[in-house]
Amino acid sequence: MEPPQGTSAFRIAFVTYEYPPQVYGGAGTYAAAMCTALASLGVEVHVVTPAEPGSPDPPGIVRHVVPSGSLRLLRIPRFWWGLKTWWKAIARRAGGFDAVVGNGFSVLPLSSRNMSCPLVTVMHQSARDVIRILRPTFLERLRNINNELGAAPLFDPVLARRADHLVAVSAYVKDALVRDLHIPPDKISVIPNGVTDRGTALGPEEREVLAAHHAAVGKKILLFVGRPADKRKGLAALIEALPCILENEPVMLLVAGSGDTNAHRRQAERLGIAHAVRFLGYVSDVELSTLYALCDLFVSSSYYESFGLTLAEAMTAGTPVVARDVGGTAEVVRPGTGILVRESGPRALADAILRALADPSLGAINRTYALEAFSWEQGARALYAILGRLIEEKGGASCRP
Repeated sequence: MEPPQGTSAFRIAFVTYEYPPQVYGGAGTYAAAMCTALASLGVEVHVVTPAEPGSPDPPGIVRHVVPSGSLRLLRIPRFWWGLKTWWKAIARRAGGFDAVVGNGFSVLPLSSRNMSCPLVTVMHQSARDVIRILRPTFLERLRNINNELGAAPLFDPVLARRADHLVAVSAYVKDALVRDLHIPPDKISVIPNGVTDRGTALGPEEREVLAAHHAAVGKKILLFVGRPADKRKGLAALIEALPCILENEPVMLLVAGSGDTNAHRRQAERLGIAHAVRFLGYVSDVELSTLYALCDLFVSSSYYESFGLTLAEAMTAGTPVVARDVGGTAEVVRPGTGILVRESGPRALADAILRALADPSLGAINRTYALEAFSWEQGARALYAILGRLIEEKGGASCRP
C-alpha cells in the first residue's frame, strides 16, 4: 500500500486492551488488522497494550507492553492505571506521536484536552444500545463488569467527550451513538470492518475427509462462531431450532468458540439432538478459514451485532449466510448473499436455514462481494485521511514528552 496522494506518513500510538495473542472478540481482530494495514501505508505504528507478544510483530509495528496483572476483575483498571502512569515514558521512548488512536474503552485515561496531537477513538458499539436490547440482569452485569454489559455504559460519554473524533464500525453504531450520547453527527465517521483473504479452498476429496472427521458425511454442515456462554450470540436459540431442521434435512452443527459449553450440551441432550452438534472449542484463524470453506451455511443467531465480522469472513469463502436482522447485519448481508431473519423465535430461524440450504444459487456472489466491500486497506486509508486532517487542523503538533 502507498500513502494516500498528497499525504506523508506519520507516527501514531494505537492504544488497545486486546491485541494478539490476547484476542477475545472483534475488537482484538480489528486492532491486529488495522495496525497491520496502517503500517503497510507507511505509518509508524506504536501499539500500547497489555498483551505480551507471542510471535514477532509485523514490520512497521512497535509494541509497548503495559502489564495488567493476572486477576481478571482488575486487569482493565490496572491497564488504565499503567497507561496513565507510563504514558509520558512511552511517548518519550517512541520519540513522540503525531496522533493517538484508541480502540474503544482502552484509551479511557487519555484525553485530547491534555495532548497537543489529535485523539481518535474507535467505537465498536453504543453500550447503552446493547443494554437496552439485551436487558441483562443485575447479576449478569456484575459478571460482565469489564465489558459493555457491565460498567462500559458509564464510560462511553467520557470517551466521546475526550476524543477529537470518533470512528464507528457501522452506520448503525453511528446512529446509536448520536441518539444515545447526543454526539454531533459530523464528529463521527463510519469506517466498516474489513476481512482478511486467506484464500482457503477445498477440493472434493479434502472436503470429504474433513466432513468425515466431523461426523458429517452425507449431511449439510452449519457453522456457528462465537463464545457459547455469550448470551448475545444466541446459540441456545439455534440449538432450539435444530429439531425442526433435522425433520427436513440431515445437518451437523459445528460450534467454534472458547468457553463453557455445559449448558448447551445439556440442552442438546434434552432435545435428543446431541448427535447433531459438535463443540470444537477454540480454533485458530487458519482452522476457522477451513471451517468457513467446509460448511454449507454460516449461521449468526446473535441478538446483537454492531457489524457482523464473522458474516463477512464467511462470505470470503463463498459461503451463504443466515443472520438475524439486528444491529449492523443488514449492512453486511445483501440480497443474494444470504437471508436475514426478522422474527425472533427459533422456528423463524429454522425456516430461514432450510430455505438457504434449498437455494443452490445463494451465496454465488459472496466472495467477490465481501472482498470488494470490506477491505482493511480501504479502512486504513480512510482512517489515515481522518488522522491527516486532524493533524493539519492542530497545526501538525505532536504528542511529545
